Amino acid sequence: MATAPPDSLYAPLTAKLIRRIADDEPIAFGPPPVPARSELAENARLFTITWAGGFVFFLMFLG
Repeated sequence: MATAPPDSLYAPLTAKLIRRIADDEPIAFGPPPVPARSELAENARLFTITWAGGFVFFLMFLG
């Protein structure tokens, strides 16, 4: 396993990542990606099933 140079405050991999990040160009942040239609449909389905199941479970205690 590699050892950190004596003047480094970080482990070798961390120091290597810091150097790599420092050498790269600044990252341009854009708008977040919009979820695909299929992903929205899947999330809506899971949301509906979860709440419907919870509602039925709740009604069992009332009945």
